[in-house]
Amino acid sequence: MKINLKSVIQFVVFTAIGLGILYFMWQSLGAAYDEECVIKGIAPADCSLYDKLISDYRSTDLFWIISVCVIYMISCVVRAIRWNMLLRPLGYDPTLKNSFLSIMVGYFANLGLPRMGEFLRVGLFSRYEKIPYEKAFGTLVLGRLVDVLCLGLLILLGLALHSETMVRYITENSFITINMIIILIVVGVIGLIAGIWMYRRLISSDSQHPLLLKIKGLMTGFVEGLLSLKSVSNLPLFIVYSLGIWVIYVLMHWFAFLAFEPTAHLSFVDSILAFDFGALGMVFPSPGGMGSYHAMLVEALQILGVDEINGFSMAMISYFTINLFCNVFFGLLSLVLLPIVNK
Repeated sequence: MKINLKSVIQFVVFTAIGLGILYFMWQSLGAAYDEECVIKGIAPADCSLYDKLISDYRSTDLFWIISVCVIYMISCVVRAIRWNMLLRPLGYDPTLKNSFLSIMVGYFANLGLPRMGEFLRVGLFSRYEKIPYEKAFGTLVLGRLVDVLCLGLLILLGLALHSETMVRYITENSFITINMIIILIVVGVIGLIAGIWMYRRLISSDSQHPLLLKIKGLMTGFVEGLLSLKSVSNLPLFIVYSLGIWVIYVLMHWFAFLAFEPTAHLSFVDSILAFDFGALGMVFPSPGGMGSYHAMLVEALQILGVDEINGFSMAMISYFTINLFCNVFFGLLSLVLLPIVNK
């Protein structure tokens, strides 16, 4: 996959923003921790936020940390199975090994260039499975659209289960006005209508220009991939897999909470709300949600009664376990295994 100047600039900008958020949190929480040490009578030499983070990570229950990694890998296997279900109606029968390994490499690549992992994932997969890139990418986008719906359901569920708390929080902290929401909806609808109009004009054109024919072929394959959902052989099972992926994501957060003593009292219902906040932080295109994920998870844990310093430790534990261990280790391993298993 060719990396252009625009991708590099985006990477630098969003990485800088992510690091800026982390730096701001570090300065703010460091000052708060110093004040806490003064109140508790702890000497300044023994009061270090960095040392606390290291100590907190070492204090975690290894059983639950391993459980987080295990169910994370299970979610990736389920995602690979679901992807294959979308490709079979198009006349392909991809292997689970290639879809799974490509997904893991994609997650690893996202830590470097946000969203670039999606293109790399499809590129590797289409290469080894001999599937047209545009069709494979269309099914990936379809899967992401389904994921957005599942996340929306989880957010609604989290709001419903913590309705009183969230109404008070939104009232006190909301900066999004009704006018802003209306503008976003209008822009989205206009963009959708314009996209459909352009697609129909291209498809109905009789021009034989090579570039136009290439674009038409790409768009046709992409749309064919998007429409594969209606031909899935077992739609109820597809829905179960889709919901199951996100239930596993919530379980990952809950298991991480159980591993850390200050958050071990939180319930599965509490972890739904915390996950919703963390997932919204991951939407920001910094590497692995760096900074934005930490800020949002700390905010959620404060709502649930966990102080911001321990909340920051919990965010670090979750981030390092999943993003900087699972994704790096298994991503690199998958990158090595892909050419080996496809001899």
